[in-house]
Amino acid sequence: MIKRRTWADHYSRKAREEKWLARSVYKLDEIQRRYRLIRRGDRLLDLGCYPGSWSQYCLKAVGPRGDVVGIDMKRPDRLSAPNFRFIQVDICTLEPEHLRREIGTRDAVISDLAPQTGGIRVADTSRSMALAGKALETARTVLRKKGHFLCKVFENE
Repeated sequence: MIKRRTWADHYSRKAREEKWLARSVYKLDEIQRRYRLIRRGDRLLDLGCYPGSWSQYCLKAVGPRGDVVGIDMKRPDRLSAPNFRFIQVDICTLEPEHLRREIGTRDAVISDLAPQTGGIRVADTSRSMALAGKALETARTVLRKKGHFLCKVFENE
């Protein structure tokens, strides 16, 4: 039997109806409405971009004069736009200086990086924090002065 993704909860159904690639877009939308981190014309880096809803949202926010670079180990296969570029790489092996030479400076860096979870909260949170550290290192290297950095981490004690 093939398992199919279920769109069981309110936000999942809403995302499908509104043509978003994942329900996680609503977290970003809430943050954007409150803090206005992303502006028209921005050059943005999306770390952990699969399945693509954050990049999809950012492409609308930056408009045709902005651009979004997405990084992940898996390509967001349902996302394409002339101002979207995908780089397939494990963030843990990425050299931030090399990335900066390749994509230039960015106005904003967002990270929805998540580790493979094993069900042990403290271990999963530790892995999440390690990824957040790598995201911060990358942001410090590619962000322009006074740029914005947004990073999601797992909660725990």
